[in-house]
Amino acid sequence: MPINYSLVSCSNPSDMAAAKKIYPRAQYAEVMSLTEFSRHIANHGSCFSRATIQAVLTEAVDCLREQLLLGNRVQLGELGTFYVSLRSSGSDTAEGFSAAMINDVKLKLMPSMLFTTLVKDASFHYVASRKAQAEARKDEKVSIDGGSGTNEGDNVVTD
Repeated sequence: MPINYSLVSCSNPSDMAAAKKIYPRAQYAEVMSLTEFSRHIANHGSCFSRATIQAVLTEAVDCLREQLLLGNRVQLGELGTFYVSLRSSGSDTAEGFSAAMINDVKLKLMPSMLFTTLVKDASFHYVASRKAQAEARKDEKVSIDGGSGTNEGDNVVTD
């Protein structure tokens, strides 16, 4: 199954003065819950039930959080390595810095090679943006002739 994408027009964050360009934005097909994901794993020939898999994944999340709060990196095999990064206001000197200046802790994932090469195995399918899809549905409800009145070029969304 291909990865759906739409197009957006936006500025380069590192050069806001540059002209806007068109970029792809991934469009997810669905949001899979933990229960659904556990059932999916169980249906791949696992000897464990959906409930057991869900319990293990739930415990893994709790333990991952615990280890990250202890300052550890956690390597989860072919998934990758989880770690934290810190955000803070800056200080002019090391002596002037205090832990109270830290205002955010971000979860990071350094993916394994299995995930860093996804583009090699992926295929892509162009779809209208969510905004264009919603407008088309709205137009279909009020249209007398049944047409949505949109062209392919109308699917580019600006920020």
